[in-house]
Amino acid sequence: MLKRWFIQSPANGIFARDIAKSFVLDAAPQCEDENDLDSLADELQNHATSSQTVIVGPGFKRPKLPEPPTSFYQTFIGTRNAEAEEIRALHLRDRK
Repeated sequence: MLKRWFIQSPANGIFARDIAKSFVLDAAPQCEDENDLDSLADELQNHATSSQTVIVGPGFKRPKLPEPPTSFYQTFIGTRNAEAEEIRALHLRDRK
């Protein structure tokens, strides 16, 4: 569980996204078609902004992101009111 204030923090939200991205890529069940999870991980990492300096490695290329952002991502950042979103066996729930 990640707290909304952590996700939306200008200084530390980048770390919340990194945790979420790692969870999506490593903890979600394996499946035949992992494009949904890879796409979500790209959104989590590459839509991120920070009030701190962010360093990327040489040759870094930003992937093409869905436009508009997916409903799962919008729920993650709190711009979409949803009780729950699901990709494969990964559930996102906004606790009120």
